[in-house]
Amino acid sequence: VTKATPVVKSTADSLLTFLTTTSPDTLAAGAAAAVGAYYLLPPVLGALATLTRGYAGELRATDLLDLLINKKCVVVDIRSDAVRVSAGEPDLPGPARGKLLHWPVQKISRKERGQVSDPDGIEAETTGLQIANLKRLKKGNTVVIMDEGNSRVAGIIARRLAKEGYGNTYILKGGFGEWKRASLKTREVTKVFVEAVAAPQLTISGKGPRGFLE
Repeated sequence: VTKATPVVKSTADSLLTFLTTTSPDTLAAGAAAAVGAYYLLPPVLGALATLTRGYAGELRATDLLDLLINKKCVVVDIRSDAVRVSAGEPDLPGPARGKLLHWPVQKISRKERGQVSDPDGIEAETTGLQIANLKRLKKGNTVVIMDEGNSRVAGIIARRLAKEGYGNTYILKGGFGEWKRASLKTREVTKVFVEAVAAPQLTISGKGPRGFLE
């Protein structure tokens, strides 16, 4: 403690000297700059974070429920039919029920997965392009991707939507699992609707055009 005392005294003396020898205008300008940084830094850091991740961010389950009730927002459930039937889905109140949309990740065949270096990425990119072209989505609205629990695929889909003009694209933090952990209402899924989707064409070197979806 005795060794640290001269250092503390020296720092205090330096601060006192600065305050007593610096002009009031300079001190006022410095204070104003500090206040400005306090208010401006969070938005700037938020914008940088958005650029880094490629989409708007993550939402907590409780915040998502509030958005669904009070704002123009659509949740896209990318879980498979089998997972939805076994785990259920969010039970949304009243008109908010129409804001839940199911569009599962489009899978490629086992054979085709063996021919590409990143099959999960290809499936996610394909699914993101399909979701971006859904008529129910409007680019000015908030879109939230919900999976089983913060998968890499959800991030790829969110980034693809952002690239396609959906600037307010989020991921549900923790996925549907977090929705349940927040003790929000859920309901059983007893019926599933299967939509036929045209397979995008992909050229694999030496193999010619191939459809990626089964």
